[in-house]
Amino acid sequence: MFSKGIIRMAVGLMLVSLLTASMSRVDTQENIQDDVLRCGPQDVAVNGSFSDQKVLLTWEDEPLCSAMQDVLIYDIHILSTHDMKEVHTDEVVVRQDQTGSTHHWNWTSPLALECASYSLRIRCRYKNLTGRWSPSEAIPGVASSDKLQVFPKDRVVEVGSNFTFCCILGPGERFDQMSVTGYDKSDTIITKISAQVYTMTVHLHTPSPFSGNNVKCNNEYSAMVYVGYRPADHGLQCETDDLESVECRWTVGRDTHLYRKSQTVYEFLGRKYQILSVCIKSTRTCRLRQPFQVTVGERLWTLKAQNQLGMIELTEPADLTKRVHIQAPHHVKTSSVNARNASLEWQWTAPQYNNLSILCQIELSHNGVKDLKKVSGVGLNFAVLHSLIPNQMYTVQVQCGAKNAFWKWSNWSSITFQTMTDVPDPLDVWWMMEDNQTVITWKRPLSNHSHGQILDYEVTWGKTRNEAVSSTQHHVSLNLSTSEERVFSVTARNWNGSSSPSSVTVPRIHPAVNSSRITGNHGCFDLSWCPHPEAICGYVLDWRPAFDRGSLEWVKVPPGVTSARISSENFQDGRRYSLSIHACTQGAPVLLEKREGYVRETRIPVKQFKVLNKEPTGSDVRVSWAPIPARNQSAFIQGYILYYTNDARQKDPNNQVFNVSTGNPEASSLTAKNLQIGSYTFTVKALTSVGEGGDTTFTITINPSDKLYLVVTIAVVYVFLLIFLFILGYKYWTRIKEKVYPPIPKPVLPGDWLTLGDQSLPILSEKEEVVIPSLHRILIPVHTDTQPREGPFTMAPACPAYENHPEINDTATTLNACRSEVPPHPPRSLFVNPLYILPMPSEGESMQYQPLSELELESDLRLLSFQNAATPTVGSPPSERISRDYQPQPFSEPHVTSRDHHPEPILH
Repeated sequence: MFSKGIIRMAVGLMLVSLLTASMSRVDTQENIQDDVLRCGPQDVAVNGSFSDQKVLLTWEDEPLCSAMQDVLIYDIHILSTHDMKEVHTDEVVVRQDQTGSTHHWNWTSPLALECASYSLRIRCRYKNLTGRWSPSEAIPGVASSDKLQVFPKDRVVEVGSNFTFCCILGPGERFDQMSVTGYDKSDTIITKISAQVYTMTVHLHTPSPFSGNNVKCNNEYSAMVYVGYRPADHGLQCETDDLESVECRWTVGRDTHLYRKSQTVYEFLGRKYQILSVCIKSTRTCRLRQPFQVTVGERLWTLKAQNQLGMIELTEPADLTKRVHIQAPHHVKTSSVNARNASLEWQWTAPQYNNLSILCQIELSHNGVKDLKKVSGVGLNFAVLHSLIPNQMYTVQVQCGAKNAFWKWSNWSSITFQTMTDVPDPLDVWWMMEDNQTVITWKRPLSNHSHGQILDYEVTWGKTRNEAVSSTQHHVSLNLSTSEERVFSVTARNWNGSSSPSSVTVPRIHPAVNSSRITGNHGCFDLSWCPHPEAICGYVLDWRPAFDRGSLEWVKVPPGVTSARISSENFQDGRRYSLSIHACTQGAPVLLEKREGYVRETRIPVKQFKVLNKEPTGSDVRVSWAPIPARNQSAFIQGYILYYTNDARQKDPNNQVFNVSTGNPEASSLTAKNLQIGSYTFTVKALTSVGEGGDTTFTITINPSDKLYLVVTIAVVYVFLLIFLFILGYKYWTRIKEKVYPPIPKPVLPGDWLTLGDQSLPILSEKEEVVIPSLHRILIPVHTDTQPREGPFTMAPACPAYENHPEINDTATTLNACRSEVPPHPPRSLFVNPLYILPMPSEGESMQYQPLSELELESDLRLLSFQNAATPTVGSPPSERISRDYQPQPFSEPHVTSRDHHPEPILH
């Protein structure tokens, strides 16, 4: 029982404790909520800044806010007074450690505070609990105005911003328009706020001019706006020149365009500087210097640049002990000057330099030649200059820098001095042959070689011969024999003495070397040659005008070099030069090559041709000329061209200009052919690599007589040719006729119808038929006499050579009878045609013919030719001639048995 009672008591105590805890928790939550409702802002203050359109809000926390265990959040609302619409909302977070302090908040109004009235309220939030709004705080604007006004009056705005202006009208005024100079309507938006207030929002995309932009309402200038940029400087760099001050340089960025309203202000090491005092506008560089004791170690150097639109900070970490920019040496002077050396001295203005390791460089200038030397030392303040040129004016510049931690060279310090005089340097001597004279020449010594005024020169050759030359002359011509080699020496003398002799050896015989052409290159000659084994002291290149007595120039090339570019201030365009390449040997120089050319070819001047012949020949005109003298040629001639045109067609736009040309530079004539009658203008020109030149123009008239002469000449030639052909044809007419048109023999028909001599022609009846063989069956005449006969003519035998009667078989007897009856005289001085013996058939027979073979025909033709060549016997009586005329003979097959006669043809 006791134990159960204890248990019940314990359970009851637990229930009581839980109930008590629950009730205390409810009370705590109610207190916290009550505290939140009572926690909020107090001493709220609102201020408006009309200059920059900012609203400033300050407040403090209620004392109960300190009991809050977490952050507090304040809600801020800004309302427009005339329509109570929210214009802007924001919240401010207050941490627990900030509770009890004064809080600040600001807001920039998009509209000038004069243009509208605002009200502001604030409340507190804690977790999910929200406090009450504070009473509204009014931000009053300009309620009314007795005249037209634009707000804000003056404002600085960044390029690219949208800015709003308002126009407050006066009593009874009506709104017309608003504008900004430099902008058009497309850049602006007009809004009506009330009957008396209008706003204009403009996109300011262009920087303002020097005086800014005017804002107008109803065409009245009422406000100004300045549109520009915030600072954009860069490139900060700091250094020291005396270890007791710091100097910084930087570059100004783009132009802010805020010339009058908001200049940039710089701040360095706690001091402020205006941009006009530290910057150079033309170079856009800035520089400021401020005392500062430089110590070893790196430091962050900071520069601030600020205007109304913003601020930029430039920083650079640097140890200035390693950035010592030494000042230029002061009071530089020469302590001693000799002919070939001098001593310089200078001073330092910073005493710290006496313990600083210094490096200096010294630049010496004379006659455009510069030489740079370097010296160093601790606290260096002097230098000795060696290898100077006597009697020479020098300009010396000195600049220095820290040697161990070199940063920059100092500025230059300069001085001018002149060295003392000395004996001249050896001369540069050369030679040439001119008009069978030996010319020894030398270059005029410059001031850096003469070392004082030259008094005279002395030329020596042989053992005892010498010649003095005045100081104004730089060559000597000697009439000496060229049969031996000579050595010439030349010395120059001034007040200090004579120079060392310079020698040149003139060879005994100048070898003949053919010249080759060379083309200039940009006003110079580029030469190259093959190395010579004896050129132990190099080569000598000389040149002079090819046709004038110009001065000889030369240059000496060291051994091993086989090319050079030749240039001279005396070179002239269009002038031919002769160049020579010599090998420098132990003895006389050896001529290797000769060249001729122009540094730059030019067009040959006009009227350079001397025309020798220009007379027309018929319809052709041959123009010949004399060669242009080489001294008148300003370029190498590559050929010639002859232009010609008809003068009568000069005004005709279709009139053509004809030409003939040749690529032979040695040509001396050209011919224009097939010209019409009239006047022609001819122009002959020379062809060169730079175009045509040497134009020479003349006129030639081709008369009708020239054409008539040509026609007559051609006619006479044709007549003589025809006469020659006629004579030649007449002389050889017989042969030509036999070859071209041989005589055709007349056929002899059989029967008694044809009577020769005292024989009569037979009378044929109508029923009788005469059979004539076809033309291809030609019977070969029988040659009856092989012996030539006397007399001027040759006749065929009158006796029948062919018999048509086959009964007669004594061929030999027939032939002999024919041969004995040759008439003494022919009836006519004509060749007798060969006989055609036509075999006639006997009674009861028909005549048949067999064609001859080609061999038989050829043999028969030979016999026919031989018979035609036979001549009749002179003195035969007419009766015999008549009896020996052609007689028809019967067909037979004769056989020749006599050796004294030719065999008769066998007819098959």
